Amino acid sequence: MSQENVEVVRRVLNAMVTAQARRRRDGSFPEQEIGAAFDLMAAEHELVPYMTSVEGKTSFRGEQGFREWIGHLEDAWESWDTRPEQLTVIDGERVLVAYRFRARSRLIGLPVDEQLAWVMTVCDGKLARTEAYPSVHEALKAVGLEE
Repeated sequence: MSQENVEVVRRVLNAMVTAQARRRRDGSFPEQEIGAAFDLMAAEHELVPYMTSVEGKTSFRGEQGFREWIGHLEDAWESWDTRPEQLTVIDGERVLVAYRFRARSRLIGLPVDEQLAWVMTVCDGKLARTEAYPSVHEALKAVGLEE
């Protein structure tokens, strides 16, 4: 089951990377690519950004929540890009994604280039939960594995 789950995660990430590339060219997220990602997500997919404690919101649920989160990114960052670098099976349901986040803050123009991590949970062939972490080490620690 874990290899099938890796493929679900890979397909969601590919749709999002394609959508980001079109956003950079056209200025907004294309519905076709976003729709392809949503088709691979559970209706109540939960996104838990690692900055939620700072932002005062614990998570974003479903398609509407995901769109709200993208709106927060658009508000905070003049430009931003995420690129998956490595996918690692954690267990039968979870996949660790190490990714590169490059951005320029909207407020002061500060550039950011960091490797961050997501732990993505797949249930019944759909992406059910995405938890973000400030590093691969923190993600591994959160799931009970040390790097």
